[in-house]
Order: sequence, then structure tokens, then C-alpha cells
Amino acid sequence: MSYAVVTCRWVILFTFAIAAVGKLRSRRSFEEFTGTLPGWMGRSLSATRRRSLAAGLVSVEAVIVVLTVFDRTAAIGLALATGALLAFTATMANALRSGRKIRCDCFGAGAGEVTGVHLVRNGILLAVAIAGLTGGVPAATSPMPFLFALVIAAVITRADDLRHLFGRPAATG
Repeated sequence: MSYAVVTCRWVILFTFAIAAVGKLRSRRSFEEFTGTLPGWMGRSLSATRRRSLAAGLVSVEAVIVVLTVFDRTAAIGLALATGALLAFTATMANALRSGRKIRCDCFGAGAGEVTGVHLVRNGILLAVAIAGLTGGVPAATSPMPFLFALVIAAVITRADDLRHLFGRPAATG
């Protein structure tokens, strides 16, 4: 039973939980997330389609959380997380490559324009999900992997805030 494998599982669980809750914490948060989807898709969408797509994406995040929390279904949750992260990362990369300016409301915080930092973040999450899958998904017997995973998930989900906090200040005047 590897602490690293358990930590991978819980990083994915916490990250997707933060993402889903961030989008659902208020009507305004959900609407802001919904408003970013035409940019991500690279085309206009009707209001009904935007809301349906947004609800579907948040549902996938919630399903990943539920599947990953239980020992018997954790591998399915990690596999679904891997697929979702591949899709999100490919969409981001495509938007960046085509020069589209898109906003990241991944965690419901309106973090600003997507940059290479977001691709790195998703790459790290992909590596974590795959490591959890390939190492098996044992049950945890110590609280340490949970605490460590919570810290990692907090850093990952607040990467934009940390980038602004520790990045170069904007030029003035």
C-alpha cells in the first residue's frame, strides 16, 4: 500500500471536487463558467446549449469525485479523470495554438486568460491520475496521504493566484 498512490487518488478527488464546487457555489459562478464555453468551443453556442454543456461538464467532475472516493470504483474515477483531463488539455492547447483568447473558470474563480501555466497544471494532474491508475488504488490507513493531497490540490487549484502573487508586477505609467 503506497502513500504515493493514495495521495494521487486524493489529489484527483480534491481537485475535481474544488472544480465542481467552485462552479456550483452560486448562480453567478455557474453563469460565469457557462459564459466561457463559446471561447473554449471556438464557436458560438445558444444559451440552452451552453447551459447543457456546462451542466454536463460539472456532472462529469462530480461523478469523478464520487467514483474516486470509494475503493471499489476509484480506478474508474481515475480513468475518467484521465480522459477528462486529456480533453480539457487538448481544448486548451488548440485554443492557444489558434490564438483564441479564452478565460479559465476551471475552479469557478474567473482566474483570467489561459496560458501555458494551465497546460503545465493539467499535465501535472494527468501525471497524477495516471500514476494513481498504474500503481493500483489501495485503501488508505493513514491520514497523511489525505492531508498531503489536500495541500497539493489547493496549490494546483490556486496556481493562477500564486502566479499573480509571485509573478512580476505589471508595468505602470
